[in-house]
Amino acid sequence: MKYKVFYSGFVYVEADTAEETEEKTFDEVEEIYSEKQIDSVIEVDEFVVEL
Repeated sequence: MKYKVFYSGFVYVEADTAEETEEKTFDEVEEIYSEKQIDSVIEVDEFVVEL
């Protein structure tokens, strides 16, 4: 089964600039601390990615 998870949260990242922070935000290796809360989960037929 496939699921889409909606979540909210925050992450602490050490960086020298805002731009560097944006680049590191989703790199779990660079995380100092993160907290995520699942808002909802829905079953889906396909994974749809829009670029």
